[in-house]
Amino acid sequence: MPFDQKKINGPDNSFSYKQYIESNKEENQDFELKKGRKDGREPNESRKIAVQMNAISKAKGSCYIENGNTKLICGVFELREISRSTRYNDKGQLYCDFKYAPFSRDNRKSLNENDEKLISNSIKTALESVVCLHEFPNYQIDIFIMVLEDDGSILSTAIMAAGVAFIDACIPCFDIPASSTIAFYDGKALVDPTAEEEEIVNTSNPQNNHGTITLTSLNSIDQVAQILFTGYIEPSILKEAKRQLLENNKIHEKYLKKVISMKIVKENRES
Repeated sequence: MPFDQKKINGPDNSFSYKQYIESNKEENQDFELKKGRKDGREPNESRKIAVQMNAISKAKGSCYIENGNTKLICGVFELREISRSTRYNDKGQLYCDFKYAPFSRDNRKSLNENDEKLISNSIKTALESVVCLHEFPNYQIDIFIMVLEDDGSILSTAIMAAGVAFIDACIPCFDIPASSTIAFYDGKALVDPTAEEEEIVNTSNPQNNHGTITLTSLNSIDQVAQILFTGYIEPSILKEAKRQLLENNKIHEKYLKKVISMKIVKENRES
């Protein structure tokens, strides 16, 4: 098996740092989402996000983002010509490399390369509607994303981080992408699910509506860039979920624009 130069290869056996943190809360193995969310949030309440631009000094543009306990970092590097191309391309191309750090999950065995490829393709598809690829004919834009800690809603968090990294790299975009995830368990909607909530939704088989929806939107131009849906949800509930996700995306977009504007003001003062 060839050695992957881009993947961080950790030890064969690793342990989560969480087991060394003292906690007074009793762990309930039979926890059910019907009894409420462990973090005390309301069903329609998302976690607070924090963003830091220019987190990688050697990258053209980068972003570090925290969505609750979900943490990841991404970088956009210099453009390069499309390799091994037999013809001229009128539009540029995106290449997305998405990886989990070995310590990002409690169980290393749950890290699956197929999952990484699937998420990479989903991020690429969403961002192709965001970046002005017609401005870069015959060029490729590379973006690398590393998950430092996975606590749910990875795809939506990664898409927002990538959008901010593009802005930091001064790459023209139609808008700042805002993305949110909603999970359904036995007909109950949970905005911005944690990793535990996602696991319960994916492993259980309730009789009513269940599954996850991730929606990416460009709010300034009133466009939906991507919708990913797994599970079974009735059309009427799906319509309400879309409305809820769009409202949540507006909140995220407002915060992301504030972070970007503060960085611009800071650079202007320093110059």
